[in-house]
Amino acid sequence: MTHWPSKWFEIRAEMGQSDLATMMFQPIGGELQKHHFHHREADGFGKIQNILLQEGLKLEAPIRKLKKPPNYLNFYLLIKGLLTHPRLPNNPWKSYQPELPSADPDQVSYWFLSANENESIKKQAMEKKLNLGFFLLSELDLILKKHLFKNPGDEGSWLAPVDLRGAFASTDSAKNYVSFVVAKIKQPNVEQSFSNYKNDLKSGAYWPFWELAQIGQYVGLAGMRWLAKKGTGKSFWMGSFSDLGVWNQPELLSHHLSNRYWSMAPPGSTAYPIGITTIEWCGHRSITLKIHPSICRGESKKVADQILQEFKQSILKTVAKT
Repeated sequence: MTHWPSKWFEIRAEMGQSDLATMMFQPIGGELQKHHFHHREADGFGKIQNILLQEGLKLEAPIRKLKKPPNYLNFYLLIKGLLTHPRLPNNPWKSYQPELPSADPDQVSYWFLSANENESIKKQAMEKKLNLGFFLLSELDLILKKHLFKNPGDEGSWLAPVDLRGAFASTDSAKNYVSFVVAKIKQPNVEQSFSNYKNDLKSGAYWPFWELAQIGQYVGLAGMRWLAKKGTGKSFWMGSFSDLGVWNQPELLSHHLSNRYWSMAPPGSTAYPIGITTIEWCGHRSITLKIHPSICRGESKKVADQILQEFKQSILKTVAKT
């Protein structure tokens, strides 16, 4: 059977938007290793497991059990997905050149946190009554808008992936099984934004977007190409935010592979030009930032480095105060 979500990445690649994602890991005290892979072939959860399997460790991803809506609701969910898919109003970027191709997949900025830094930001998140992922997103959102938005006070939508493996009896880890919910950060009322985000997760707001990814069942590849071209040059999202979770299974904690940091950068595109990921691996957390050249004045990695450094200083300044 055709795996329709993967076809979107193939079509965008045909149009000059690479779907190369980057998975990196660094053993503590060792050298950084990089794996570039096509996002059409795997998502982050699947890729981590594939790499571990190659290294001799079969490890299941931390999966939340989900119940897929009945098939008779598929078309209803598709229409809902079409009606609720976000779009940024009136190009908000200071600089926007949608004709620019994707950056080299190595153009990624990352921060490997110490154990003390990780525990400190967890404490800050708890004090603000946010989960850690949403806290990191809201803090980065503020700095990113300051640097990249014409009006930093404008609202932007983040694509927040949701792993759907728990809804399927069997999955091929070499495929994409990710939908998303919309995370809108309204500064300074971040608590309300978090409440809306949690409600969307509880209500299964990701299912309409999963069905939207399957629209090829109805329109075929030709229709998907037409839709992709129709959306060229339009801003739909600020970017994507992926929290790959906490990996601390007993079999992992006792394994030599526990002693490493992981980092992942999505391919990015003009439709979602900022990519943020975070993952905690046996107490070792990373935060990764990648920015598409279409919204940068200058080299995208230098811009990402500057923003992530400012974010780091802001977080650590708060840590120092506490």
